[in-house]
Amino acid sequence: MRLRTGDINQVVAVTSRLFAHHKVKSFGAGPLDVSVFGKSSGELLLGGVSYNTSMVWDVDETRGTLIITEPRSCDGVLGEQAFRSRDLIIFRPEWCGRVEVAPPGDLRNTCIPVSALLRSTQALFGIEVDSAPVFSPRIAGNTSQAKRLRAMLDVLHEGSMYANKVLERARTHWFLLEFLTLWPHSHSRYLNHEIALPRSLRRACEFIDANLAEPISVVDIAAAASIGVRALRLGFVKHFGKPPWRYTLDRRLQAARHELRVGSGLTTVTQVAHKWQFSNPGLFARYYKDRFGELPRVAKR
Repeated sequence: MRLRTGDINQVVAVTSRLFAHHKVKSFGAGPLDVSVFGKSSGELLLGGVSYNTSMVWDVDETRGTLIITEPRSCDGVLGEQAFRSRDLIIFRPEWCGRVEVAPPGDLRNTCIPVSALLRSTQALFGIEVDSAPVFSPRIAGNTSQAKRLRAMLDVLHEGSMYANKVLERARTHWFLLEFLTLWPHSHSRYLNHEIALPRSLRRACEFIDANLAEPISVVDIAAAASIGVRALRLGFVKHFGKPPWRYTLDRRLQAARHELRVGSGLTTVTQVAHKWQFSNPGLFARYYKDRFGELPRVAKR
């Protein structure tokens, strides 16, 4: 949909429908010449406003939508905070306030339903969340995050639409996952890999770390995680890029290296190997060199 008009009532009606979390109440003085555009892509609403007169947007209505705004060729003020062209700004679903922009300008908006954001948050972090992330209000336009996000927004806004709705939803999901990793927010701490693991894999890792010096099997690990052996293997390959036996081996090698570096002078390499469940010292030395680029006797010195 594209509309060019000088009728303020028409602009108010169209922008309120497109950018559902707000209404436009007033504009600055001067002749009004505004172009409004919008389209849907998957669960996202993509749109924007171009204008050649000063504008004031009084946001007094909130709904379940988060909006990313790109001031592509204008400066202005968002609430108490000034922004410059090429910055990226977020309007939270609950945000109300005033936006002032100077002409000529071009604002490109990406509207994200909170429900879609919640699903992508849970998929990315592997945790149950009760509320959507709260994002930092602005990213400066000259940062690497802003450049990466603008490139992805170009794909959404300027790329061709898929006829297949499944592909459109997949593109939406791709964008939201990238967005959640690039824009700082209240859930960013979950990007820590260990915290982001599903509960079953966290239990598995805790069991492994607690029993590194014991002869545990993959069956033992799966039982501790309360999942099947196949699900355990698939989970480890997905999150760590290696099966559980290899993950356990690497953790034992790390424990052995620490033991060699800080252990008493009476501790031999063979004793350390046996303590951490390497019954063959020669095989232990080979694994150790592959992992750390040196033989265990070097760490012992």
